[in-house]
Amino acid sequence: MDQEIQQVLASNVSRLIVSEIAPHELPIFPSLSQASLETAGKPRKPRARDEQLGFGIELQLLTPVVLSAVTAVGTFLIREVLDASKEAAAGLVLAKLLKLFKRDSEANSLPVAEEVPEEGPLALTKEQAQRAHEVAFERGALMGLSEEKAMLLADAIVGRLVIT
Repeated sequence: MDQEIQQVLASNVSRLIVSEIAPHELPIFPSLSQASLETAGKPRKPRARDEQLGFGIELQLLTPVVLSAVTAVGTFLIREVLDASKEAAAGLVLAKLLKLFKRDSEANSLPVAEEVPEEGPLALTKEQAQRAHEVAFERGALMGLSEEKAMLLADAIVGRLVIT
């Protein structure tokens, strides 16, 4: 998938997640997301937990973390969809090749599916949803979130995937 399309997708999904878990960041979301996407979602060094800004206030913006986690989950899902597409296409290609080598009467009795099945809405398997959750959690932790916040981030991302 084209990197620009991936970035637009990551930005749009991240905006939805940020609106749920950090709505106070929405006014600065465009500039934060642009800056974060320019760094290609690379993990940053986590800050020391006791590092504070200003007057004893610890500040950690979630938008860059959300963008990074959504990008990582998106990459995982793209691989999953591509793998599934390859498997589905293999049966169709086999049917076409067999038809080339068979006479018409034999080709009609081939046990291999020839038509593309109607597509319903995409759904994640339980294992895929669990793996997406792990990817999001790991990225959140890597970017300096506490275990609790990383879990909330992963829940929000996977919840958005499962619900939509």
